[in-house]
Amino acid sequence: MGLRERVRGFLGLRGNLLPISIMELLSNTGWNMFEVIWQPYVLSLGATVPLLGMLQGFEMALRAVLQLLWGRVSDAVGRRTPILASCALALAGLVPFFAARSWIWMVPTLAFFALADSIWEPVFPTLVSESVEAEERGSAFGLVSLLWFLPGFFAPALGGFMAQRLGYRSIIGSMFVLEAASSLIFFLYVRETYAGSGKVGLGHLLSSLKGVLRLPSRNLSMFYVASTVYQFSWVVGEGILYAMLLKSFGLTLIQIGILANVFSISAALIQFPIGRLVDRHGGRLFMIVSSVVCAAVYAGYLLSGDFLGFVLCRVLRGFVVSAWMPAYNSYLANSVSAEERARSYGDLNCLKGLICFPAPILAAVLFDRVGFWAPITLGLALDLVVVGILVSMGGQSIDSSGTP
Repeated sequence: MGLRERVRGFLGLRGNLLPISIMELLSNTGWNMFEVIWQPYVLSLGATVPLLGMLQGFEMALRAVLQLLWGRVSDAVGRRTPILASCALALAGLVPFFAARSWIWMVPTLAFFALADSIWEPVFPTLVSESVEAEERGSAFGLVSLLWFLPGFFAPALGGFMAQRLGYRSIIGSMFVLEAASSLIFFLYVRETYAGSGKVGLGHLLSSLKGVLRLPSRNLSMFYVASTVYQFSWVVGEGILYAMLLKSFGLTLIQIGILANVFSISAALIQFPIGRLVDRHGGRLFMIVSSVVCAAVYAGYLLSGDFLGFVLCRVLRGFVVSAWMPAYNSYLANSVSAEERARSYGDLNCLKGLICFPAPILAAVLFDRVGFWAPITLGLALDLVVVGILVSMGGQSIDSSGTP
């Protein structure tokens, strides 16, 4: 066996995972730069911090509602077609984002992004889970998460530098090129993983939507609650963090880029090993560990008053995300059948989005009226609630083989 084959075997880059890895590296390089510039960019177009929170809440709510539809469509027609549609919509959203002359242009931009994400979020992890065996899903999700963080070694600081020297639109143009290349690789090389049930009529979709009103099975109900509270905690505490740091502490775009860099480096260094540990020990343990460390991060934000303190907090935050993402995705993927997997992702994401869309608005109002410490303290309190829920789940955990 040659060196290339050994590396592929170690990383699990078989079948779809190799082209997925390449396309994700390209796309995520652009979106890592986006994470640094989009809040300062909207503020530069005349938006206030409360208005920024309202825009983010609008995007979350729209994305949540639409996910109810797209998870079901994917279960009916397969995975490739919806993902290609998502790629096209993301490219379309970059056009008004580039052309914006005032904050109002963010409305169509975020509408396109919400529609793209409403397809991507339930369908893409489903495609990943179906590209590997059940006992390899933690590793596969760890690898995919790693591919978000690897560009974070350089892209955020590069994005901050480019925005400060060349302007925000240099970043948006680069994103368009990278996203187009990523979409082409997906179109050419990623195979379909599920043929679909073929049940895509309006009557079937409406009948399926009635299932949203049913509670999940008992072994998943606490998981749904924990993941929803976790999402609210994250959005209220970190959803507009960079904007709050710019306003409260006067950080530069380059410093914001460095904060994003150290976050990504921290996450990337341990992402893949944690994915393998999730396969071995199950997701619940690592969701608990992630939530405990997250509480320490929020406490650090409250105690820090300078750039170095925030750097240390972002290092810890990288661990939080690297532990949560593969644990969460593997836990859910192993608990449902292939016929319901994309729908389950969509339903849970919809639930989280509908409950959490006021979170960035609430965070912005608290910041504007009270100060930096208020949304961070609320995020800390909610995170401690998540720890309590996860610990109380006890025997409801789902092991790495998918057995409740």
